[in-house]
Amino acid sequence: MKIQHILILLLSSVAAMASEAFQQGITAYEDAEYSAASSAFEQALEANESAAAHHNQALALYQQGKPGQAAWHLERALLLEPMNESYHYKLGALRQQLGLNTAPPKWYAIASRTVSQPGWIILLSIACWLTLAALWLPSASGYRANLPIKAVRAIGLLALLAAGTALYLNRHLPSTGIVLSDTPATLHAAPAAAAPQTGIARPGERGQQIDQHGDYIQIQTEGGARGWIRAQDYRLLLNA
Repeated sequence: MKIQHILILLLSSVAAMASEAFQQGITAYEDAEYSAASSAFEQALEANESAAAHHNQALALYQQGKPGQAAWHLERALLLEPMNESYHYKLGALRQQLGLNTAPPKWYAIASRTVSQPGWIILLSIACWLTLAALWLPSASGYRANLPIKAVRAIGLLALLAAGTALYLNRHLPSTGIVLSDTPATLHAAPAAAAPQTGIARPGERGQQIDQHGDYIQIQTEGGARGWIRAQDYRLLLNA
């Protein structure tokens, strides 16, 4: 059997496993068996990550009184489907319940997430070469730039601006995470439980990771608090 056929069979098997686990999760949720639903949706995510599985996992976790983890899964779902209005609404409602800022993300922040960072890098490279070609070829051939060439230049420059801006906006995204604890988590001045308290991180609150030492992560929350939090109470949205 060819390697391609083996890969197709493996991918089909993984997709089938994810679909079966997803359906099991829906059935368990409808039967109000929220813990079983969470286990099933977790299996679906391990087999094939999808925004829908993250969304359903968030609902199951919320029903179990785990709002911080629910917020993480909704945030992750929005990274995968940034234009989904239902996810935005539910995340906003959850953040309002948790006493967090409910202002929707800026349109440019959402747009920057519609394409992955490697995708933006590829677009930036293509736009760069396209613009250079449109600028150099007319002068090299001795002809004046006509309307189509000028249009290519304009498109290339706009693509360069868009891709460059998106990469800049995504620059800190890998270090952005969510507070997972079900109750306010204590921030410490040093990576130790006995260290003085410097602030509080609320469940579901966003934070920027600054450093990590052992079982503690240093973060700065969206509310401005800064300190060390237990690693189990914080999870990155990317590279997680």
